Amino acid sequence: MLTLAEIINRILSSRRELTHGTIYKMIKEKKQASDGLLTDEGAAYIVASELAVRIQEGELKTKVMIKDLINGANDVTITGRALSISPIKTFSRSDGTDGKLVKMIVADKTGVIGVALWDKNANTLAQKRISENQIVRIYHGYVREGLGNALELNVGSRGTISVSPFDIDPDNFPTTKDFFRKISELEGNEKYVNVIGAVSQIFPESRFEKSENRRGRLRRVEIVDDSGRIRLVLWNEKVDSVNSVKRGDWVQVIGAQARKGLYEEKELHAGTNCQVNILSEAQFEIEEPLLILTKISELKSNISNINVLARVVQVGQLRKFNLQSGENGQIKDLTLMDETGLIRLAVWNDQVDSLEHVSKNDVILIEGAYTRESIQGINLNIGKNGAIIKNPKMPGVKELQTLKEKTVQITPINRLKLGLSNITVEGSIIEPVEIKEVTTKKGEKLNVAFTKIRDSTGEIRVTLWRALANEVQNLNDKTWLRVINAYVKTSFNGGLEISSNSSSRIELLSKPIKESNRQLNLRL
Repeated sequence: MLTLAEIINRILSSRRELTHGTIYKMIKEKKQASDGLLTDEGAAYIVASELAVRIQEGELKTKVMIKDLINGANDVTITGRALSISPIKTFSRSDGTDGKLVKMIVADKTGVIGVALWDKNANTLAQKRISENQIVRIYHGYVREGLGNALELNVGSRGTISVSPFDIDPDNFPTTKDFFRKISELEGNEKYVNVIGAVSQIFPESRFEKSENRRGRLRRVEIVDDSGRIRLVLWNEKVDSVNSVKRGDWVQVIGAQARKGLYEEKELHAGTNCQVNILSEAQFEIEEPLLILTKISELKSNISNINVLARVVQVGQLRKFNLQSGENGQIKDLTLMDETGLIRLAVWNDQVDSLEHVSKNDVILIEGAYTRESIQGINLNIGKNGAIIKNPKMPGVKELQTLKEKTVQITPINRLKLGLSNITVEGSIIEPVEIKEVTTKKGEKLNVAFTKIRDSTGEIRVTLWRALANEVQNLNDKTWLRVINAYVKTSFNGGLEISSNSSSRIELLSKPIKESNRQLNLRL
């Protein structure tokens, strides 16, 4: 870095109408205006810039393009456009002194980097000397890896920052708009991503333990543009930036990180360096719907981020269990129906609270659910990343509310195959009902009933769990039993059996029905 005398001499050589005393007075005033946060040399650089005097720094060999920066580089000078600037943050150091920090994102034509400005340079930005979209030159920074192993340029006591250097052409630097990407273009492993989209889904805030006496916050919002959709994950203080957002609002995301999620789906993560702005009007046309619904009959195993609109047919009992971590868990099942079929929805842990006012025949919108396949067939699940909305105001709700009957096919016993689920079977009880108490892997004790039924095509064992076991314990032989929404599995002796699940129910018929494989209208 040039000395103060060298900077003044170079100013005098370009601006001969000025005197040494005049220049020194300008430097002194610049220092005073910064409350003493600028060094003599830093103030002199700013004066030279304002006087349109180009300081040739032959010694400064570390003036580089952003793409050339590497971890560990020191004495770095870059020039770029400020894409975003965070509010000033005050903190206490271990030695008891107060520190200040402002983060910004700077871009040149070769790339983007996060910049951390400490103490005096943080104050420079906080005093609104620098605003977004201005060209800045940052002197004598050092490069370190930040969160997510992203490179970050730090500007400490030795560094300075100037605005709109006279020796640059602003048209040679990209604007914020130049760095916005389409959602479909994201690869899932990028830093400092800028995206604009409309809000299609909003999920509840969740909190978690970061460390002793420290809690973290997280919220997910799905956004969509004219090329696709993506989940935006907001961390800690960034959660507050979407507190007032509604479905259909437009948001501008600057400086997010693109990552792969748990199931390899692409996500955007908004942390400290990211800026999220709610825009006042639509930015462009979007052809695809904000919310994509999946019909029950279209559900397949192991897919995530599913939205289903359905009517509640049955509300199961709350069940509690202990996790291996020692924490308590809970689950509640719903049986759901749309015009295409039935399915069991498992509602886990904190989401159970959202069912407090949900009852039979309510229409619910399930957002952010996922499917899993078990011996009971495909189940729909919703955990902390999802949301349940009762009787939403949207197309399709009225049709589901008036869907009073559901056509169910009775499957003959001789057509049952391993893996079938959501089936209805009926027949005459031909073996005495046997009741046993069993203990599950989670330590829960419950009753299970065993019997066998026969129709005109064959016979099969039946296993009924929990409350259904109690319903059949006093039934006699030749009672005609209908088991609704069961599944087929392998019995202990290697044959097939019908087993109930949490959404199953039974009906006792007054007389056998001779026809097989026919349609029945069951009131659900």
